[in-house]
Amino acid sequence: MNYGLLVSFVLMSILSLFFELFLGIKGHKEKKEDYDVMSYFPYELYGDSRGNYFLFSRIAEAFRLLCFVAVPLFLLIKLVGYGGMTGSYSVGIMLMSVFFAISSLLLTIIPLKDSKQHLAYYFISSACGSLTIVMEGLLLLSLRKSGNETISYIFSIACFVIAVSIIALWFNPKLKNWAKMDSVSEPDGTVSFRRPHPFVLAFSEWLTIFISLGGSIIAAIGFLLLLS
Repeated sequence: MNYGLLVSFVLMSILSLFFELFLGIKGHKEKKEDYDVMSYFPYELYGDSRGNYFLFSRIAEAFRLLCFVAVPLFLLIKLVGYGGMTGSYSVGIMLMSVFFAISSLLLTIIPLKDSKQHLAYYFISSACGSLTIVMEGLLLLSLRKSGNETISYIFSIACFVIAVSIIALWFNPKLKNWAKMDSVSEPDGTVSFRRPHPFVLAFSEWLTIFISLGGSIIAAIGFLLLLS
């Protein structure tokens, strides 16, 4: 099988995230609105999805999520014939990546006013992203006899660390009071409330996206080195 496809999926996922952010922020600037990944939620990036910038930013998100699923699909086609735990891990990675893509999409659709649903999809998407990367690490371990054992161990450990870092975001003490705003005294003596910088829940959601993509890239590089 052509491993150039795997490289293409990795590059497309990186470019998709870049254009997703670039176009979304550009759309906010056109409307003279601020947008900062440390203070604003992913769902706010796309605005109403009606302007050209917002629409193409949403399309870039779809490409990014498709690429996240495409890497496990490539591995499934390549490795399902191996049988044993290798085949099982391939199927598990495929399923978890699909669940991650669906829950991540819903997270960027459901606004914070539906806070219970929004929080549920945050935890589901991060759990699915973490499990996907854990199973990619296990798959790399199962392939250690097919290639360089050192490479297998290095990249599997990297996957495990990345997966744990996603879940570690849940235990940020500030996440318990994620809705707390900063109070600011205005010149006229009034007090207004503004989003903190960083806004812990919003930034955690973006970090989950960045870390999950990074984990997928690390795993893909490991598979390339072991299987090519």
